Amino acid sequence: MHELGILESVVKTVVARAEESGASRVTGVRLKVGVLEMLTPESLQESFVLATAGTAAEGAKLTVEITPGHEVVVDEIEVETA
Repeated sequence: MHELGILESVVKTVVARAEESGASRVTGVRLKVGVLEMLTPESLQESFVLATAGTAAEGAKLTVEITPGHEVVVDEIEVETA
């Protein structure tokens, strides 16, 4: 289940970016995922819930867009400020 490892890395990056911008929590993440990664939106959603537990991104909405290629890219981060 390499989805979890990918999503843990994504969450770490997203939370760090949110903290740098002064946000109190992450409310949404939009990912672009290359079709050649052979990941499904459903498996990514499940892994996202596990990866965000106990972080500033817990409860955030994950949106996944399947694109050509191999890349996994954070396309957009939605945050809430205190």
